[in-house]
Parts: sequence; C-alpha cells; structure tokens
Amino acid sequence: MSQTTLRSVLGQAPLDDLLSQRESITRKLQEIIDRQTEPWGVKVTAVEVKDVALPDTMKRAMAQAGRSRARAPREDRQRRGEFQAAEKMVQAAAMMSKEPIALQLRFLQTDARNFQANIIRRRFSPFRSTS
Repeated sequence: MSQTTLRSVLGQAPLDDLLSQRESITRKLQEIIDRQTEPWGVKVTAVEVKDVALPDTMKRAMAQAGRSRARAPREDRQRRGEFQAAEKMVQAAAMMSKEPIALQLRFLQTDARNFQANIIRRRFSPFRSTS
C-alpha cells in the first residue's frame, strides 16, 4: 500500500517540484499513509523521498529539452541577424536604384576584389605548377 501511494503521489508531481519540494511531498505522503493505516492501529513514523530513479526515456527527453532551451537563444540571434541583413540589402537596393551607375560601380568593385584574391591564391598556392 505504501509503495502504491508513493507512486501515485510522485506521479502527480512535476519532476521540478519533486526535486525542489521533497519536504512538502513527503508530508503529503505521510498524511495519506496515516489516513490509510490509522484504522488498523498502525502508525508509520517515517516517510522520506530519498532517491527517484528516472527511466532512460525520460532522461533522454529531459536532455533533449535542455538542448532545445540552449539552442533557442542562438537561433533567435541568427533570425535577427538575417532580418537585419535583409533590411540592409533593401536599403542598398533603394540607394542603387536612385543612381543607375551605382550598380555598375559595385560590380566593378566586386570584380576587382575577386581579381586580387585570385592573384593572391595563385601566388601563394602550394599546388602551383611551375611550367
């Protein structure tokens, strides 16, 4: 009977409460067991929740929830960064649409940067052919 009562009470309590409020759960258990054993003239003097064994599936679920909570702020920062980048691109497109030559200048600037990077790669490439 005590074991059934213990499982029933522990099953009703969320895990966080079970870990943080052991004393109140222990008192609740004591009251329930006292009510059930008093008609028989039996007095249970000590009830204590010492160790709660968690099934492996629950441990995995808790670990996954922890990873999700840790991942959420990182994903939020990434979303905000992508939104800001999109806003900057809209601003740049609006600015370039005002001056027709701006797009051509930006293309030439990118082309020059790629040309310089290509020269640097060729000059320092460990696989450069000597022919």
